[in-house]
Order: sequence, then C-alpha cells, then structure tokens
Amino acid sequence: MAYVDYDYYVNTYGGTVLTDEDTAEKALERASDAIDALTYCRIAAEGGIDELTDFQKSVIIELTCKIADWQMENSEYLDSPLSAYTINGVSVNYADASNITEVNGIKVPSYLYAKLKSTNLCWACV
Repeated sequence: MAYVDYDYYVNTYGGTVLTDEDTAEKALERASDAIDALTYCRIAAEGGIDELTDFQKSVIIELTCKIADWQMENSEYLDSPLSAYTINGVSVNYADASNITEVNGIKVPSYLYAKLKSTNLCWACV
C-alpha cells in the first residue's frame, strides 16, 4: 500500500512528473516499497505509518513523492540490466555514481537517503 495517494501527490505535494493517475498510483506504490526496503520494513513493524511520530510521517510522505518522481525520471537507468557501457570510446558507468546510495538493492539519491535516515528507521539489525 502506498504511503501517498494521487490526490495528495497532485494537490498537496504539487507533483507534476506523474501526470497519469494510474501510472502515478503504481509509481507511488513502487516508491513506498523502496522506502520499506530502505527502512528494513520498520514502518510495518511499528504498526503502520499512523503509528509513527509526526516528524517520521512527514518525512515518509514527502520522500514517497520525491522518490516516485526520481524513479520515474530515471527509469531508463534504474530498469536497465546494464551497469556500464561504452560507445565510440565514451564510457558510462552507473555503478560509480557518487550521488547515489544503494541499500537492499534499492538505488536512491544520497540526499534523499540522508533525509530518510533522520527518521531513525534505517538501521540494520545485527
């Protein structure tokens, strides 16, 4: 279940990247799944988003929209089975992107992951 619906995305967040409601709902669901992976499913473990603090809720809701936008804008890169390629001597290596963090197989901009970490939901169990 997505942490944000299309109405919130458009009318409160002011999102403009996801213009089709069906596509947007899927993208918001995918972003919510990414947040669950990045937080080791702690939101569900805490009893759902309604059981989080107001600060945690606001960050999760904001990041659901931002991650959905970022994933849509970068879907060609994120969905590609390639991590690098070379054409006519020009090489591109996605794995070396210093501004991208990967946790549990989920790639996200480092600045968004840093904000998500501020919720104290991203620690791994040992």
